[in-house]
Amino acid sequence: MCKFRKATFTAKTPLVKDHCFIANTVKGLILFKTTDAQSIKNIARNSSVSAPTVQRLINQEAKKIQSYDRTLPENLSFDKFKYAKGQLAFEYIDAKAGNILDVLPSRDGRTVKNHFISHYSLREREKFQTITVDMNASYTSFIPILFPKAKIIINRFHIIQLINRSINKTRVNVRNRLNTSNGEDQKKYRRLKRYWKKMLKKESNLSYTTYSYYSMFRQRLEAAIVSEMLSYEAILSTTYAIYQSVIQAVEDNDFK
Repeated sequence: MCKFRKATFTAKTPLVKDHCFIANTVKGLILFKTTDAQSIKNIARNSSVSAPTVQRLINQEAKKIQSYDRTLPENLSFDKFKYAKGQLAFEYIDAKAGNILDVLPSRDGRTVKNHFISHYSLREREKFQTITVDMNASYTSFIPILFPKAKIIINRFHIIQLINRSINKTRVNVRNRLNTSNGEDQKKYRRLKRYWKKMLKKESNLSYTTYSYYSMFRQRLEAAIVSEMLSYEAILSTTYAIYQSVIQAVEDNDFK
């Protein structure tokens, strides 16, 4: 307090910025450590600060050097990743070269839309030919607005993941219906519960010539085991046929 002016002021020092409790030298040390291949948690622990503080400093420095005066590729890929407990970030990638073009702190539709609208003109966004995404419904809802001429491609990994879940869901439903007091149903129930991985294998990779011993089946061909389990209910065999056809289509790049 200045007794003459009857006013207060905050002391200035080059050690810290106003209203900040972390020394500038510590911030410099944190940024220096980011040049090494180590996790944010390790940097935070070695610098005696929290992990969110490290992430915030990285984001602040990234904004200073981020430039958008560049020509984007015609084929983009959208993806999300976890960068903190319960928090997901968004990144867009050159689908052909595999280079990360930018990272956004949130994956929600509003953040993504505002980013592209504020940094790229409609003329630039009309140049995009394809956008590769997962099955996030929010992405497919705003992509036609942001990129009116781009075609949406679903990542093949997520297609396989979806049909894996689908056939497993069908198998579990059939298995649960067989969980009765009937001895024959119980045998089928245990088989479906134990040998579920056999049903996920590509059909051509099943053994059709070598007999092996399988509990609850005895000496059998691997293909014969799958065939018998599929015969328990028609919906199981139908789902399996579609599952195998989609796997083959993905392998053959048969997008139709």
